[in-house]
Amino acid sequence: MTGHKPGRMVIWDFEYGPDYSGPGEDVLREDRAIGDPFQGDNSNFLHPVLYYYISFPSSFKGLGKGKLPPPDLYHHIVEDFLTDWTQRTNHVIPVRRFFEAVFGADLRSFFAQTCFQLILTHGDNVPLFCQQHYLQGHSVSTGDETITFGPPELFLDAVLAH
Repeated sequence: MTGHKPGRMVIWDFEYGPDYSGPGEDVLREDRAIGDPFQGDNSNFLHPVLYYYISFPSSFKGLGKGKLPPPDLYHHIVEDFLTDWTQRTNHVIPVRRFFEAVFGADLRSFFAQTCFQLILTHGDNVPLFCQQHYLQGHSVSTGDETITFGPPELFLDAVLAH
């Protein structure tokens, strides 16, 4: 369809829970909403669902309209009545953890000082954020001086020179 060879993929879908509506279902019943991010798969209202496939599914036949084949990983983002999925502990962190499982990498952000300490103590085995932001020659101003980050060897040379 796109001209690209299919491979690993994440599908972002919006779904209602299976008990959202129907004969005898009260969409305004007392237990209709879920607030626990670990219970996102029990959400009734419209909510995002992330499906991860290591390889493109070979067949969608026999699944029914709008159905996806079983994924390798999935994550239901807990419902939000206002459809604002930006709350840090209920939405953002669980999604980050899903993508950490997908990529097999620590995706947290770090302060410059923490990256500096991690680089000195762990060498090249540092989180992706530190690799992308502090090992690429970026500079950070500390007020009195500017620190330029580079490969770990430069840090060790600078430390040994003092």
